[in-house]
Amino acid sequence: MGDVQPIPTPAQLADELEYSSHLFWETLAEMEPEEIENRPLGSGADGSTWSAKALVAHLAFWDDYQRERMEAALAGTSQAAGFARPLIDNDARALEDANRPWTEVEQAAKSARQRLVEFARNLSPDLLAQEYREGEKTFSVLKQLQHMARHVRNHRREVQAYCGSLDRWGRAGMRKMMAEQHDNLMNGMAGLTEETMLTTPVCGVWTIRDVYAHVLSWNEYCSKLLRQWPEPDPETIQEWAWQEGDTMASMNDRFMAARTHLTMIEIADGLTTEYRRMMRVFDRVSDVDLHSEGLTWGGPGVMSTFFYEIFVHEAEHAAQIWAYRAGVMEEEAALNRSNDS
Repeated sequence: MGDVQPIPTPAQLADELEYSSHLFWETLAEMEPEEIENRPLGSGADGSTWSAKALVAHLAFWDDYQRERMEAALAGTSQAAGFARPLIDNDARALEDANRPWTEVEQAAKSARQRLVEFARNLSPDLLAQEYREGEKTFSVLKQLQHMARHVRNHRREVQAYCGSLDRWGRAGMRKMMAEQHDNLMNGMAGLTEETMLTTPVCGVWTIRDVYAHVLSWNEYCSKLLRQWPEPDPETIQEWAWQEGDTMASMNDRFMAARTHLTMIEIADGLTTEYRRMMRVFDRVSDVDLHSEGLTWGGPGVMSTFFYEIFVHEAEHAAQIWAYRAGVMEEEAALNRSNDS
């Protein structure tokens, strides 16, 4: 028999519900307002022909429905007759939601998830260890809360797939986007002294130099995965293997420690080298290859989406560096205005 997994605490379940929602909205922010309203998210998965607006309304509906279902189970009101299913199905509801204003849908989804988070956080731990009679079936509040976190994660993948799709960008458009984001990242170090890059924190405790080393550590991995697509030799990616007890923070700390000896020149050279390697892959592969599935840094995924995510990662960290630079430039401008007055 395997080890029995400990039951999560209400706080842990609430945090997971909150975090999965945060990731969803973070990804949705990569879409333009017109896309959210009108563009179908793709094809092949349940609900994937909906717009992002319909998908968000779907999440709001089920967050409220399942919370009310769990409240009924705890109160015992669904014990005899069960809990009534919705009167219309998901597709019919999506057609109705298409006519709702986006601001209304957005607020409804955020409010519904917040109510679900608060419901989970306010549970007593002993309630999670029980199962409840729901008509002729039994019902677990614990399993339902875990499902609701997965529900958002699963639908986030649909948004990710659209955001990084060749259908959205076109081949030339995707290449242009990747080149622009990499140039923006690399230009972020232009004119900065080594002392500034080594001592200025811009991402928590990470300095500018740390941010570039962090991006390099992941680009080295991504480059290997792309060059060996769809399935790499495990020995070549051993450094990035998930270890027992790992968290994303501990992994990043380990990667950073392995690169403490690198100078800024070496980091910049490494970023340029890995960028060129990845772009050579992009230029070599066919459109069919870009639609194919292989191993990515998040598990199985589509090649075009993987390319997209690599350069979104660069963009996120470039934004931190440019935010610092904008603040410095504003301070210098204010000082110059003061001196001129």
